[in-house]
Amino acid sequence: MGLIVDEEKARKTPCKCFQIGPTKEAHDLLCFSPGIIGTLTNAQDTAYCTKRNIEPPSPALKKRIAEFTEAVHAAARRYKGQGIQTWLRFVGEEMDKRGLEI
Repeated sequence: MGLIVDEEKARKTPCKCFQIGPTKEAHDLLCFSPGIIGTLTNAQDTAYCTKRNIEPPSPALKKRIAEFTEAVHAAARRYKGQGIQTWLRFVGEEMDKRGLEI
């Protein structure tokens, strides 16, 4: 979820998106906006990305996404509903195992 820091800028500027799935629908894109810090949720994409500049991800980004996804899935296998702090600790531990930084 992106943190909106300049809503007007977010609405007026095009989003930069990487296609990480088979379609150009919001759920298959990783999008950023100049007025928002972080990646956008699907709802933010719909609200703020009136124009998208879509690029294929670089090999390095593809690798990072795959490694991050693997870490999150490993954390999910360990997680048994113990609360957000435990979830975040598990994700952090799995990322550490893979040498990933947030």
